[in-house]
Amino acid sequence: MATLTIDGKPVAVPDGTLVIDAAAAVGIKIPRFCYHERLKPAGACRMCLVEIEGAAKLQTSCTVQVRDGMVVRTNTDQVLNAREMVMEFILLHHPLDCPVCDKGGECDLQDITYAHGTGTQRFQYDRLHFRKAYRIGGSIVLDQERCIECYRCVRFLEEWPDELAFAFHQRADHSVIRTFNDEVLADTRFCGNTIDLCPVGALTSSKFRFRARPWELDNAAAICPHCSVGCNMVAAGRLGTYCRTTPRPNMEINDYWVCDRGRYEYDWVNEDRILRPAIGRDAARHDVSWEELADALRERLGTDAGQGGAAMLVDGSTSCEDGYAAAKLARCGLRTNAIYQSDPTASLPRLEARIDAIVGRQTVLILGPDLWTTHPILWLRLAHARSEAGLRIYAVGAMGTETVRRADAAVAVDPTGLPAVVGWLGSQVTRDQAVQTARIGGHELDAVEGWLKQSSQPAILIGTSGGGDLGALARGIQGLRARAAGPIAVLPNASNTWGLLRVGVDRSVVPGLVPVQDNAAKKTLKKTWDVPLPTNAAPSTIREALRGKGPRCLWIVGGDPLGDGGADWASAIDPANMVVYQGTNWNATARRADFVLPAAAFCEVEHSRANLEGRLQLSKPCLAPPGAALPGWRVAALVGGRLGGRYREELSALRREMAECHPSLRAFVSLSSGERETFLTP
Repeated sequence: MATLTIDGKPVAVPDGTLVIDAAAAVGIKIPRFCYHERLKPAGACRMCLVEIEGAAKLQTSCTVQVRDGMVVRTNTDQVLNAREMVMEFILLHHPLDCPVCDKGGECDLQDITYAHGTGTQRFQYDRLHFRKAYRIGGSIVLDQERCIECYRCVRFLEEWPDELAFAFHQRADHSVIRTFNDEVLADTRFCGNTIDLCPVGALTSSKFRFRARPWELDNAAAICPHCSVGCNMVAAGRLGTYCRTTPRPNMEINDYWVCDRGRYEYDWVNEDRILRPAIGRDAARHDVSWEELADALRERLGTDAGQGGAAMLVDGSTSCEDGYAAAKLARCGLRTNAIYQSDPTASLPRLEARIDAIVGRQTVLILGPDLWTTHPILWLRLAHARSEAGLRIYAVGAMGTETVRRADAAVAVDPTGLPAVVGWLGSQVTRDQAVQTARIGGHELDAVEGWLKQSSQPAILIGTSGGGDLGALARGIQGLRARAAGPIAVLPNASNTWGLLRVGVDRSVVPGLVPVQDNAAKKTLKKTWDVPLPTNAAPSTIREALRGKGPRCLWIVGGDPLGDGGADWASAIDPANMVVYQGTNWNATARRADFVLPAAAFCEVEHSRANLEGRLQLSKPCLAPPGAALPGWRVAALVGGRLGGRYREELSALRREMAECHPSLRAFVSLSSGERETFLTP
């Protein structure tokens, strides 16, 4: 530890701390442009100059480390005069277009000019002019005139994703940001973070451009619904329209960042929404009230009773509250345990590991998933650990994927051969069987074995795109689990796969939502639900449940299996006497359904979801549901009340019921909203 004095205030901080951070520890904010907590120091803008006793001249506080006995002054006349001169220099050629700049209202240059500028400009010559407001790809608009050359954007692209998509060209007063050869960015994963890093309006979002001013937005602390990393973000809406996504720092999960998918893929919230309950198909479809739809469902289900049972398919991005209510509706109303998730990972062993524990290893072995595409922020953190701490990344995956291409070493296999490789590593299949099934060479298997032995406790990440024998993959994972000394994690494809399993969206839980052996919990469950629980065993997969005559009712919650699965799903769903679709948008599945139930989107209702760590996080809404759309748990309560069972009409009561049925959720229910953000279930 080092003890120093800053503006007369004593402060003790760890050795190696920068002066600018030490000042922040005692509440002294030193102005800066180039400095960022998660980037290496650059000392480019000179705005953070301070006076250090014993130094011959002013020093940049973002590059100087503290030492014991140091005396720092941040508000002397010399320092204040230097700041004014730096501000005057930065503003020499900066355009005065704040009224039309998207950064207006959250611009560091505006704030620091107001606090530390001179209010006058002595420069009497013509300003330099560069290209203004042109799209460089990646949903980024570049305004070269506004750039103050802080280098934050370039440093991020170099230090974190190793994705240097654009950089500074030329020198001195001709230095400008440009893409290489002025080519348009085609496929980016992390470049959107440069928009947040930019302290001025040089880099802005083409999707948010001119849509709102920051002070007009309704911001909410939300969780990204796109993958199982569970990135924390700020969801912003205005006048009933979803406008913007920005990252919300969480150092244990997404650090300061969010991937471009999470940032930009929100148009579906505003477009082609299901606004009214509807009955019928094609030309016969017509809108009805919720009460009319619930009565029609009760009558139809009674008519079709005994004609093959019922099945429910729940999308893996469905929230814990909606998933619990849907499972209760299936068991109490539809009288079935045939409840399935859309994510095939749900059938694999539920293995979880902390992201920090994974990133902190010397070696990471990726078996199957293309993290660059499926879990971008997890890949970003691994890539940063590789550049900063020497972490080694090895991969076994499909040929041509970005993870295989970017790993330190890789073995390419067909996705159908992955279970054989994992089975061999887990001592479930022989070497010859693995070579024959995976169609790879023995030397490649030896290479994978060597990666495991290279580090004493490597982290192992396993995933699947649905190809291959999932049963064989599950057996291989169990064998590998017994062998692995380091953290091992199965990475879900969907954002809440593990959370849905926790609340009973699983056909293997018979009867009800709790293990059969837990008699006390069974009594609590029966009392809570107030109905006889179904005891029928369900087929192992949704496709088996749909074979033959098909169920009398197929209830689909979220997603678009017909659109995603094409002809295979069409042939499986067609035999169903009755298809009910509960979701947010019109799609192929909704148009095929006999009953359409409008549901609220992730940004329109408070809910919780569990990420790949098993960490349960709370997501807040920034909008109200459009039209007659309701939260999924309200839909289940409205319809289920007609079919049997006792359903909660308030979110707090629903969560208490969830905690009664699932002991692992009891602490989550009792915590305050702030404490829930860091809650990690056992």
